Amino acid sequence: MMAFTATLPSSKRAMTKNATATETLVKGIYAIWTRLDDERDVILVNENATIFSLTLGKDWRYTRTGAPTIENPDELRNALRANIRFDELVAKRIGAGQRKVVYFGAYDCPWCKVFQSQLKNTKGLNTTTYLVPTSLDVMIPNAMSRQIVRSLWCDTRGWSNWDAFMQTRQPSLLQQPSVSCSPLKTAAQAHILMGMTATTFTFPRLVDDTGWAGNLPLKPGPSPADWARVMGSNNKSAVTDTVFTQQVDLSNWGKTPSTSQSGSSTYQIGEGAGQESKADGETLNLGGIKIKLPSIKY
Repeated sequence: MMAFTATLPSSKRAMTKNATATETLVKGIYAIWTRLDDERDVILVNENATIFSLTLGKDWRYTRTGAPTIENPDELRNALRANIRFDELVAKRIGAGQRKVVYFGAYDCPWCKVFQSQLKNTKGLNTTTYLVPTSLDVMIPNAMSRQIVRSLWCDTRGWSNWDAFMQTRQPSLLQQPSVSCSPLKTAAQAHILMGMTATTFTFPRLVDDTGWAGNLPLKPGPSPADWARVMGSNNKSAVTDTVFTQQVDLSNWGKTPSTSQSGSSTYQIGEGAGQESKADGETLNLGGIKIKLPSIKY
């Protein structure tokens, strides 16, 4: 049987030793940064290390023997969506605000600018739109764009300032983030959330409360039916029992964890949270919960 570290490529294993995992914008999923200078080089793992992702959350594998891929990816995807930290996003209520939509917008995306102009001029919608601010450089991290995203995300003026910067690109709209601004409000965290919940990196990208993810037709523009399908309308009732309200415990996803063998010591992944195993391994600190991973010889 193989432990979590053994399922990683050899180039990643040493990077996880004594690493501290940070929270993400999905409750119960943690990020292990293996290269601080490259936000793409991250391992995502749940609290009890039963599943992990090396692809910014797009694809997941079990940590048990052979690291098989998840057999129910849609179910896991909706579980990730259900655990989004909406309080960290930028909310814009339109109409009664009954529908719930996550909007991944890049400040340097021309089509995002078009989408926001069309959204501003569309009447009769019934949604709360949650903006995840980011940039187009998902695959080529850039220090300046990271700073711009954090400035806009931390700004207390919220959506109005984001939209104003999107339309004018005036530097005066950028402010130094407060020291109290959440550490989760970064381009790196936005890209991870996009991978986990939106399935692809295209902008603008929407995820609605039915589990649909995609883009609205922006040329010549969404029809009234397109808008109503994703963002509701004030003359229709809201969706009930949505993917965003079905809270799911991600800590032990994948049923019974596998037993891992390391030398003469056996360690049960998922049953050692907060305890040290007998294996001579390394400590993984998951948001204050320390998990002792078995040492793997390689």
